[in-house]
Amino acid sequence: MATLAVTLAVAVVVIYMFTAVHPSRKLGSSGRRRCRTTSDCASDECCVAFSRPKGRRRRASGLWNSGTCTRRGRRGAKCLVNEYASPPNGQEYVCPCADHLTCKPDGGRDIPIGDTGICTRKQTGNSCESDLDCRPQECCRPRVRPIGRRRRSSQSSGTCQPLANIGGTCYVDHPKMCPRCRQHPFIQCVSTGVRDIPLGLIGKCFFNMPWRN
Repeated sequence: MATLAVTLAVAVVVIYMFTAVHPSRKLGSSGRRRCRTTSDCASDECCVAFSRPKGRRRRASGLWNSGTCTRRGRRGAKCLVNEYASPPNGQEYVCPCADHLTCKPDGGRDIPIGDTGICTRKQTGNSCESDLDCRPQECCRPRVRPIGRRRRSSQSSGTCQPLANIGGTCYVDHPKMCPRCRQHPFIQCVSTGVRDIPLGLIGKCFFNMPWRN
């Protein structure tokens, strides 16, 4: 009997060796490679766990200790600032941002996993490429002024500057352009009658109380 048991055990091991495929070579239903740890994935990917925790006690929703290789967060992608739950060893619940990006908090929560953010460019001084690279209550002001009626610009980079307070400059025709008024229900950009070509009417940030109207 002992010899038969050993023979059966050896047979099982041999069958497994010939039939098992490394998880990094398997494809999931989404076409992504299966993985057990991030080391199974490409250098710009991480291993996102199949099972996510549920409830306040963060109980695992599955028993499979595997995941899928997912590309690390690109600019504008969701990320986790603080994690409440620890994923399985070598795996992530949400891929971190790419090396040249950082996770900027957006005030959201993915319960019960953690506080969420958005992948943005790592800030060097106060340089920026869009408002995403700046702090709250700041905007990205281009270093080079637009040219011509089509407002073409030869440079996309700029500098982060605080949103304008009362009396600050703003653009009436382009309320999202920097500089602009800080967000407040009673502060609005009021035209001064001066036009800046090609940016349009220049305004001033004015405190407009509704009971004055």
